Amino acid sequence: MLDDLKPLTLGAAARHIGVDPFEVVRLLVLRGESASLRIPRSQIEALREFAGVELWWTPEAPRVEDDNPKRGRVRSSLAMLLERGHVGEEMTRVDNLWRGLPVRDQEIHDEAVNLLAEAGILRLQSTVQGLKVAVADRDKLQVLIDGGEFPEAIAKYWE
Repeated sequence: MLDDLKPLTLGAAARHIGVDPFEVVRLLVLRGESASLRIPRSQIEALREFAGVELWWTPEAPRVEDDNPKRGRVRSSLAMLLERGHVGEEMTRVDNLWRGLPVRDQEIHDEAVNLLAEAGILRLQSTVQGLKVAVADRDKLQVLIDGGEFPEAIAKYWE
């Protein structure tokens, strides 16, 4: 009877409801109850590493010179993708490309990545750790980094 008063583990709650533990967490967040979820501080770095979360946009991040700051930041992110060796099968989380930038710049990056994937320059893949990206066409990407013209669908975001 005393056990009936104790909180359930995530796995036990999922079994009682009949869903995956991920779904329980998603539902708790949607209901605004994420503040009651507890993760030991000692596990945060291991969780970040497992997820592949990296902060690319620091004050020391390399910048590609461009007369348009928005386009320059996208060129810089693409250069970092290449410099970090995320080519072919070596992927990284797509949000690493813009983590640390203001939200407005993140949206431009997200759109640029999607359009460059449609053009076959980047490759996107959904994984258990999240959406990942890699360079699909190194030569075309290098042309963009070096100042080449972006597809018109992307260029409207620089204005």
